[in-house]
Amino acid sequence: MQKLLSIIFIFVIVISGKNTWGQTVKHPTFGSITNEDGLSQGSVTSICKDQCGIMWFGTHDGLNRYDGNSFEVFRNNPDDTSSISSNNISALLYADGFIWVGTEDNGLNKFDPRTETFERIVFFNPNHEIINNLSITNLLKDQEGAIWAGTKINGLLYIDPTTNNKETFPVKVPSSGNDNVGIIDIEPDGELIWIATFGNGLIKYLPGQGIIGHFYNREQKPGPDFDSLYCVKRGDDGYLWLGGRESFLHKFNTNTEESNSIICSPKNDLVFRSVTAMQVQGDSLWIGTLGGGLHLYHIQSGKSELFSAVAHPKGINFNSLLSLYLDDTKMLWVGTNGKGLNMYHQGTSKFTVFSSDESLGYKIDVHSIRAILEVDGDLLTGGYFGVNRINSETGKKSYFLPNISVYSFCRDAMHDELVWIGTEGISLFNYNMLNGKLNYLILKRTTDKGEEIRIEFYYEIVHYKDDIYFLGTRDGLGVFNSTMQKLTAFYFHDPENTSSINKGEVKSILITPENKIWIGTTGGGISEFDFENGLFTRAENDNIEGSVSSGKVLSLFSGSDKTLWAGTDRGLHRFNDDGPVTTFTTVQGLPNDIIYGILGDKNGCLYLSTNNGLSYFNPQEISFVNFTVKDGLPNNEFNTAAFHQGTSGRFYFGGVSGMISFLPEQLNVPLPPLRPLFSKLYNYNDEMELDTLLSYKSIVTIKPGANFLTFELSAQNYLFPDENYFQYQIPELSNKWINLGRNRTLSFIDQAPGTYNIWLRASMDEVKWQSTGKPLKVIILPWFYETLWFKISFVLLCIAIFSGIFLIRVKFLKQQKDKLKTLVGERTGELQNTNLQLNDEIDIRKKTEHKLREANTTKDKFFSILAHDLRNPFNALLGFSELLSNQWDDFDDNQKLEMVRAIKTNSENTYNLLVNLLDWSRLQRGKMEPLVESVNLYETTNGILMELKGNFELKKQDIQNKVSTEISVSADQFMLATIIRNLISNAIKFTPVGGSIIINSTNNPQSVVCSIIDTGIGMDETTRKKIFDVGSTQSTKGTNGETGTGLGLMIAYEFTNLMQGKLWVESKPGEGSEFHVLLPKA
Repeated sequence: MQKLLSIIFIFVIVISGKNTWGQTVKHPTFGSITNEDGLSQGSVTSICKDQCGIMWFGTHDGLNRYDGNSFEVFRNNPDDTSSISSNNISALLYADGFIWVGTEDNGLNKFDPRTETFERIVFFNPNHEIINNLSITNLLKDQEGAIWAGTKINGLLYIDPTTNNKETFPVKVPSSGNDNVGIIDIEPDGELIWIATFGNGLIKYLPGQGIIGHFYNREQKPGPDFDSLYCVKRGDDGYLWLGGRESFLHKFNTNTEESNSIICSPKNDLVFRSVTAMQVQGDSLWIGTLGGGLHLYHIQSGKSELFSAVAHPKGINFNSLLSLYLDDTKMLWVGTNGKGLNMYHQGTSKFTVFSSDESLGYKIDVHSIRAILEVDGDLLTGGYFGVNRINSETGKKSYFLPNISVYSFCRDAMHDELVWIGTEGISLFNYNMLNGKLNYLILKRTTDKGEEIRIEFYYEIVHYKDDIYFLGTRDGLGVFNSTMQKLTAFYFHDPENTSSINKGEVKSILITPENKIWIGTTGGGISEFDFENGLFTRAENDNIEGSVSSGKVLSLFSGSDKTLWAGTDRGLHRFNDDGPVTTFTTVQGLPNDIIYGILGDKNGCLYLSTNNGLSYFNPQEISFVNFTVKDGLPNNEFNTAAFHQGTSGRFYFGGVSGMISFLPEQLNVPLPPLRPLFSKLYNYNDEMELDTLLSYKSIVTIKPGANFLTFELSAQNYLFPDENYFQYQIPELSNKWINLGRNRTLSFIDQAPGTYNIWLRASMDEVKWQSTGKPLKVIILPWFYETLWFKISFVLLCIAIFSGIFLIRVKFLKQQKDKLKTLVGERTGELQNTNLQLNDEIDIRKKTEHKLREANTTKDKFFSILAHDLRNPFNALLGFSELLSNQWDDFDDNQKLEMVRAIKTNSENTYNLLVNLLDWSRLQRGKMEPLVESVNLYETTNGILMELKGNFELKKQDIQNKVSTEISVSADQFMLATIIRNLISNAIKFTPVGGSIIINSTNNPQSVVCSIIDTGIGMDETTRKKIFDVGSTQSTKGTNGETGTGLGLMIAYEFTNLMQGKLWVESKPGEGSEFHVLLPKA
């Protein structure tokens, strides 16, 4: 049994704080801009923002333009009437592309930011005299688009920008006598205008009617109790908020016309004093005071928060404020009365910060937070140099254990007032929350050899059940009994026992709702602890690089879905029930692979403290949102086991520079979006003069000679102007994004003339890039000698010169040639004549030779026919005649009839052959000339069919004449009949018994085509090509053995040509043939 060594009462050092960290005082981070940054003067009286995101500031020394990089100041130039009328600016309004500038002592200006020119607006009194030295106090745009200006002594000014109609309206009340009231502020409310005055209360003004309400009655109750007002602002709920002198903020009901005076500054601190400016943001009201700092008043709760230079070194830099402006990104701009500008955005103040460095947040005494515990409205923070106890309501804190490094807290489960405190040394403390007393124990463990060793480094204290606690230590896992106040068991790594705890320090212990006990060590991964049997089962047994078992386990977490998560020095690991471990690292979007702490919200999302900031992880989408010092962290480096979810729902994470606290639902306020733009353009070191400010241009035309172009870039990151990365892309040159790093300039040297579209994007972390909505089109003009027209003209000129030289040379050569011809002509004349005669003789001989060859071919063909085709029919005639003559009585009548028919057939064939031979012979001798006349094609084909009826009926063929009866052709009737006869005879010959033959016609505009289509045997391509060639014509037998010479098709072909026609054939073997005759239309 461990012996209680001592009980020591330690007197607690109590430090009382007047400000509360939880509710009353905020410690946000403000940015600041002073004259050292380029601002012309420290008193910022008015602020506005244009459509390009550029900021404009009015001061007592001119109008300032600020794009996030640099300032441009516009001042009065007495010699330039297009300059601003006065440097003493009192009001600004951006409307419809123009900036309206009111001055303290010289009237109203209309400024065009694109051309940087001012137009001075002149007003006249009822006597049509110019009103000089107008003092403008405020500006507004009404629902009709008209501009109204309040003045100190000249009432209201009105101008319609569309018609340029200008008017002045007096604003007088009984309390002001015959003088106009001193207008300090004006606020639109539908058709109404509310006017805050100095010394004459609040005025309700209706354009067209004038004053319809005046609220000023300090002496009589009930009723408004104000006289001098500095500002008026309409809230979203329809109330008016009125800022007055001294300590008054008024809430005015526009329906009941009653008001309440509200004093909402914290007690014993800066008061409102004079309220100089207000801005409504949702359910809250920003209030700027003259000497009392900046306040945020929560309308529903009635509570306020003070943002002052005294409360926080990184807050506003001055408590005397002149102007407030809330822009479209929810950035609050604060104009001070002498120290420039301050900027605030909720995205930089997502966290409540506790740090030993007062400039970072709520001041605590503990360094490098290692342990956190929320107990009944109090917050314990432990780390190097002790423990702070902070009351969330009063803000009071106490400080104890000043020289001890604290690593862990755990509330006693059986005594609510007690908290166990683990330290880096040998002590385990017991702290009483009621009386502040401290006891400490020194615990020892017994080794295998029976030696007692003191426990050191209490990294984790986790309650298991009843009075049993698990202690995570440097040497292993301890089991502590709080009643007995001693260790009841201790587990250390045994290399020979696989059921022992993993090697390394125990820095994470998790007990799930299912009562599973998970132990994470720095040398062997995760194991599940069986408390009853004292056994450990490793969750992952592999030893591969990057696995859980190969790294240090620094944190464990299990959400409502029972998924086990482990934070290690090698990323975040998810243990899946049905598969391998899933690992998430910087590759997936983590800011760093060292995961110190894990907490989860009700939506199943995780919050991870790392070595490089805080990360929000959505496991469903596998997406990360990372937070750094830019988002309000005191430092990007956190500590192991320094994370805690309080009973209030707040999350806590501790790090090397302090601790942060936040509600998960309030963490999703993004920083203002970056709006990258091109702000300036230089050629070498000289800014180029453009017709419009570069930020407003979409197209820039560069004249020739600009060889070194430099674009100045801005991300319009007003909070962190020096922490932007840029990339650009020019699709005409490359589709890649080119990194510029943090360089805010983009240069081009000797860029070729042409049109280039430059895309620009910016980022603060080189992960999330925000691009321009459209590219800047840059047109680089060439020198005149680089233009296309010049090049074409130059080429044409060169061609003309060379052509002229060439023509002169040609003319000279021609003259020389003519002389030579004259000299040689006489001598060569005879040779030329002789040569011509020889050429003529050669041509005659060639033609004669050709005719001889054709005659020889004809002769060969003729004799072939005589020798073969003419002999065969005569052989048949002689044979049958001899039989009938010698053996007449030996044959019966049928046989005799058969022989007579054969004699008749052979006679007809011989006769047709002789006719064709005669026609062909006449053609060869050129003795035939066509007698062209109009011939009816149908009658010709029909007559031929009558002649050949016996032939096709013998073969039982179906012949159809589909020729139109109305078609006539220009042809020789005899030649046409011969052509049709020979083609039909050929179709009958080569069409088998029972086949079909169709004769049809096609009527074209200038010609007629007669087609003979059969279903015969067809022909191959070689035969088709040679069918009309006299040298290739040969006798081919028909389907019934009919003989022929081939002369019929040849004659048809040549007759067609004589009549200026065309004959062709289409055929495939086995698919029949189609002969087409084209002749002129009659």
